[in-house]
Amino acid sequence: MPCLRFGKGGKVSADKIAMNLDQLFPFIGDHPLEQIHDGTLKAFVDQETERRIAPKSVNNALGVVATVLNRAARVWRDEHGKPWLKQAPPMLSRLCVKEKQAKAYPLSWEEQDRLFRCKDKRRFKGISRCEV
Repeated sequence: MPCLRFGKGGKVSADKIAMNLDQLFPFIGDHPLEQIHDGTLKAFVDQETERRIAPKSVNNALGVVATVLNRAARVWRDEHGKPWLKQAPPMLSRLCVKEKQAKAYPLSWEEQDRLFRCKDKRRFKGISRCEV
C-alpha cells in the first residue's frame, strides 16, 4: 500500500495509520464508505475529547479517514474501472488546535546538547530514532 501523506508532504508511518484505523473501526467499521461523514465520526470525536486526547491527535485520525475517502473517490477502482465512491466526500470537520498546543520556548543548554547529539548520530550512523 502506498504511503498516505499529510499536510506538507510529511510521511505518516503505516503503524500510526493502522493505530488510527483501529481506533476508528468501532465507530465506522459497519458503515459503507458512502455513509462516513462528520455525523458518523462524532461519537469518535466526542470519546477522544472526553478522554482528553489532544485535538491534534484527533485531527490526525480524522485525516486518515479523509485520505481513505478521497482515495476511494479518486484513485481506487473496482474490477470494472469505476471508483469506489461516485463523488469526492465533503471535507471533514477538524477540532480547533489554536491555543491548545504547547508554547514555544527557548531550549536550555542541556536540551541543545541533546538535540545536536541526536542530529549527529542520525547523520553519521544512519540512526532513524535518537534515544538520547
